[in-house]
Amino acid sequence: MRNLITIILTIMTSFVFAQEINLGGNATLWVGGQASFYFGGNTTLNGVVTNNGEIISFSDLDFVGNTVVGNLRFIGDGDQNLSGGELDVTDMVVDKAGNSNVVLLTDQVVVSGMLDVTNGVIQAEDELDLLVRGNSENTGQGFVEGKLVGQSTGQPITFPMGINDAPNYLTISGTNAETVIRVECVPLDPTTLRADEDIISIAEEVEWIITSIGDGTTGQLTINFSGVNLETENIESIRAELFEPAIVALVDGDSLFRVLTTLSIADLDNQSPTPPRVGTIVVDDNITISDRPVHLAVAWIPVVDDVEIYVPNAFAPGGSQLDNRIFRPFFSGDELNGISISVINSLNQEVYSVSQSGTNLDLSLFGWNGVLPSGQDAPSGVYYYNIVLTPATTERITRIGSFLLVK
Repeated sequence: MRNLITIILTIMTSFVFAQEINLGGNATLWVGGQASFYFGGNTTLNGVVTNNGEIISFSDLDFVGNTVVGNLRFIGDGDQNLSGGELDVTDMVVDKAGNSNVVLLTDQVVVSGMLDVTNGVIQAEDELDLLVRGNSENTGQGFVEGKLVGQSTGQPITFPMGINDAPNYLTISGTNAETVIRVECVPLDPTTLRADEDIISIAEEVEWIITSIGDGTTGQLTINFSGVNLETENIESIRAELFEPAIVALVDGDSLFRVLTTLSIADLDNQSPTPPRVGTIVVDDNITISDRPVHLAVAWIPVVDDVEIYVPNAFAPGGSQLDNRIFRPFFSGDELNGISISVINSLNQEVYSVSQSGTNLDLSLFGWNGVLPSGQDAPSGVYYYNIVLTPATTERITRIGSFLLVK
């Protein structure tokens, strides 16, 4: 005769202390809707589990063949393993002391309700370890380390990511319903650290990689960053009075990170001119999320309140500073739809000219490198310029003056 053990909990709270528990294959655990069942030691649930309340665990928890496991809460100050096959979890709460870990050793955890990482770290390294079909609490201090997949309901979806003991949450709003989005949080790859001319420095501590699984979508970003380092030795050479953090994006196949337009900035731990380590940035641009990964990072950029143009009064083609090797104007505050540069020497001979029209021209692609039309290096001395820039939304700008070519 088989032994059948049935545990039924309908009271508000029941405690099971730190001994190890093995629920036998013929046993049934039934947790009522208002009950909480505490496991203090390592627990293996070989029998049938019906959880209409909440299972709270201090230690390792193995559901073996159980799949629908209800509400789970992980607490305590030690690392825990969550084991089993494909687990269907309603609400999953991680509220652990410090940055102790909940390590997912399951085939997959699917959260149909709320994921709340109040404190602690969920380690989800494999592709589909953790799938959230409901939503995630965006106010916690804990985080998911590795990869997280979320299925949009058409409402804003928060990915409570983090790395290096720091939470770095990302919320995507305005997405198509049912779109499945994967977010991975990693240190920024130095080989991709190529910034455009508007960026002073990019934090290397964190990079978000966003990809859609299946159909693509567009969305608006809100990023809560922390633990970044935007210090730079070049800030004094950047001609601006104010600076601010921004989100920059690099799409696979592109060569440079580009600044995304900022809608609002909040929660900064300090202000310009000192780079912040914590803050919240809402991006005004909609980004396209597809099977081409989008890489996001935090950058430090100069703030321009209005259209500004700067023309250097000297340049050195053989100099050590890259920006000083090319004579060209620097422009901020608007897109450029036209550019014309003419350079003449003291004999009124044109040594360089360029004229280009288009949409959102990249000014860094234009300029004189100090080489004459004959192919020879130009001699040092005074040269004269005539520059005409056509911004997208303001009046044409003309600058006429002189500069020094330095050997």
